[in-house]
Amino acid sequence: MDRIPQMATLGAAAVILASIAWALGTESIGAPESVAHTDGQRYNALFPSEQDALATCSVCHRVSADGPESSGPPLWAIVDANKGRSGWFGYSPALAAASGTWTAAAIDAYIADPVAYLPGTSKTLSQVRDADERKRVIDALQKLTP
Repeated sequence: MDRIPQMATLGAAAVILASIAWALGTESIGAPESVAHTDGQRYNALFPSEQDALATCSVCHRVSADGPESSGPPLWAIVDANKGRSGWFGYSPALAAASGTWTAAAIDAYIADPVAYLPGTSKTLSQVRDADERKRVIDALQKLTP
């Protein structure tokens, strides 16, 4: 019996089971009026293209109202929020000293070219050069506010 197809099948099954376990572990169980439930409703109400717009962001940032922190500060309700607002995240000195709020225009400029917008930032994001793609990200972020 050839072991390579068996191992590939077992590997695929492991990935599927891990995905199911992750999905079950991230579901919010509670009263419908809870913040987590409302967040899930808002995220699930986004069109698939808007969910796709946040897919790259969600690799490093939490886009929900609650849940475990990620490697970057949360993006939930980021539009019009104060810059450097997360108490746990170790911002670069440049961002920690930045004043003002994350307006749609500020987010657009930041994700277009983080270093040009905020010299000294340690943002590891690749530039989002496409203006339409930046607009999709900002539109989706604006819908994830309380």
